[in-house]
Amino acid sequence: MYMRRVTRKKKDGITVAYLHHESWPNVRDECERLMLGHFSPKNGDLDQRTELTTKQTQFFVALGLEPPPKILGIHPRT
Repeated sequence: MYMRRVTRKKKDGITVAYLHHESWPNVRDECERLMLGHFSPKNGDLDQRTELTTKQTQFFVALGLEPPPKILGIHPRT
C-alpha cells in the first residue's frame, strides 16, 4: 500500500492534510477497528487499547500524529 501526506495551505491560512491512494470508507473502517478495553481484575481496573494494525500505524505516520498510548489508565483498588 502506498500512502503519502500532502499538505496545502488555503487562502484563509488553514493547512489541510490529504491522504492519497486511500478512500475515506477504507480509512474509516480501519480506524473503527481500534478499540478500548476495560479490564477489572480483583486488584483494580485497567484501560487498554488494542494493538495497532499496520494500516493504522501508516495512517498515524502519514498524518503526522502520535498514536494513542497503549495503556490509558491503571486504577489500583485500595
